[in-house]
Amino acid sequence: MANLITAKELAKRLSVSQRKAYSLKRVVGYVQIEGNIRFEVEAVEAYIASCKRSPLPDPHSKWEARVGTSSGSTSRKHVTAADIKALLDQKRKEKQESMHARTVRDDQ
Repeated sequence: MANLITAKELAKRLSVSQRKAYSLKRVVGYVQIEGNIRFEVEAVEAYIASCKRSPLPDPHSKWEARVGTSSGSTSRKHVTAADIKALLDQKRKEKQESMHARTVRDDQ
């Protein structure tokens, strides 16, 4: 027989309110006995395991991007706001040139 716990026990185990525990019933899975809601301990443990997130390996890694090098491999480069602005300006210029070329072609 499955080991069942109440919403109150689930709330305590997850450190959330009882109301939140009830709202998680479709995510965690539940057993309904007449009007009583119960949770299987194994399902709760599986839910907790699915919620775990690993720490980032390097706190600065989220500010780095992989960029292509001349050899075709990738390397890490620190991306600054100036780099992003330059890329956006370049894309904007390319778009304007493309629109201009299309307009010249249509006029001919």
